[in-house]
Amino acid sequence: VQHALTKTVNLESLCIHDPLVAHSTVLDHEDIVYPQLREATLRLPWDAHLVAFLARCPSLTHLAIIDVYLALAAAVPADHAVTLPSLQVLDLRINQAMLSMRRLLQYFILPENGVRMRVSGPYALRAMGGLHPFPTLPFAAGFSRLMIEGGPGRLMVHASGPARTKGDDAGSALLLDLSEYRPADQKQAVAVVREMVPLEDITEWTYHGPAQFDGVVAALVQTLSSGRPHAFRTFFYIDTHARW
Repeated sequence: VQHALTKTVNLESLCIHDPLVAHSTVLDHEDIVYPQLREATLRLPWDAHLVAFLARCPSLTHLAIIDVYLALAAAVPADHAVTLPSLQVLDLRINQAMLSMRRLLQYFILPENGVRMRVSGPYALRAMGGLHPFPTLPFAAGFSRLMIEGGPGRLMVHASGPARTKGDDAGSALLLDLSEYRPADQKQAVAVVREMVPLEDITEWTYHGPAQFDGVVAALVQTLSSGRPHAFRTFFYIDTHARW
């Protein structure tokens, strides 16, 4: 496989899925350089080999990382970082309990605008909740809108902001799609949202769901009121209890 990768330098899309290997050494070759690669979907161990590979893909716009795990806490040196200057979509899918993505984001240097990040899966909340302190998301600085949608076994949090540069039609956005959500997860969910979203800059908030999710909303509103309450201008509350 590694030999084949060294002979396909003009690739624009790549998918590598091997959950059984212990290391990402298949990517460890100086000739595996993809200057034109735009889309990558990876399910491999998170280690120095994978970080170095991403650094050799300067045109990457769409990156999906599925159930990546750290075999060892020291698998990637703390001072390692990868710059993804062209990234537009970062998709983190977390479907298995034994996998950890706690340290992954601290190794990314992301653009300041135009990034849409999605975190999903039944174990997403647990994996994201272990980040202390949480890595700074530069594209989140312009967020002004927040939408929370609750339903049986699911909580979705969507934060977004207007385009910050000409030509950035979509603006930046963050979607937390927390499946298998339970009422007992409320405290952790609130902590994750507080870490990832600059609530003091939110001016428009929409809640869509049944009344049992009021605890999440109330806790976040309390955060808003202790920050910059004058910035908070619009609140939509849509109780869908009758639908469930």
